[in-house]
Amino acid sequence: MKNQKGMRPISRMVGLMIVALLASAVVTYAARPDEFGITSFSPGTTISSSDVNNNFQILVNAMPRIGGTFNDSTITLSYTPQNIASMTVTPPMDGVLLFIATAHIRVDSGANTGPAGSATAKLCLTQTSGSCGSGSDSDIVVSFSAPTNPLTTSLYVPVTMIEAVPCQATTPVTYYLTAKQELPSAGLCVINGINFRRIFLPGGYLE
Repeated sequence: MKNQKGMRPISRMVGLMIVALLASAVVTYAARPDEFGITSFSPGTTISSSDVNNNFQILVNAMPRIGGTFNDSTITLSYTPQNIASMTVTPPMDGVLLFIATAHIRVDSGANTGPAGSATAKLCLTQTSGSCGSGSDSDIVVSFSAPTNPLTTSLYVPVTMIEAVPCQATTPVTYYLTAKQELPSAGLCVINGINFRRIFLPGGYLE
């Protein structure tokens, strides 16, 4: 019991340190108003309503946006890549788009031992429709197999993939969540519980 009580102050200290680091990061990379084209007003000058309205619109555009889709249907994978979900975003200004895909994949072993009897599923986050791990450097790819010794059924694996993409104002960006079953693969691959999210972050992209 003494060890458990002693952990509480340490946990609080670690939590405070994380908050402080995050706050420091926000301050360090905070954008200046002129970077977004905001009009500054000086004392004694005439203020234009169009400039004021434009400033408010810029502030609205500069706010982070979150959106996405959820699909709990069950999809049996085939050897041909198929689009599981897709999303097109038109950013209001330059910034960064985060695409976050989460899914549950079930893999079953086949009747044979060895690679040919193992169900191998591949999940991809890509800008190419109907493609999954075709060699594009921009693809985020996750691949895994069910063990065959012993034979395995109903092995559920949660998968999350994240991609950060620099974007330009009013230029649409499309990403696809695709999946397929690899060859040779005699088992069964099923995907469900698909959550596809996007987050828009205004500002420049830091290398």
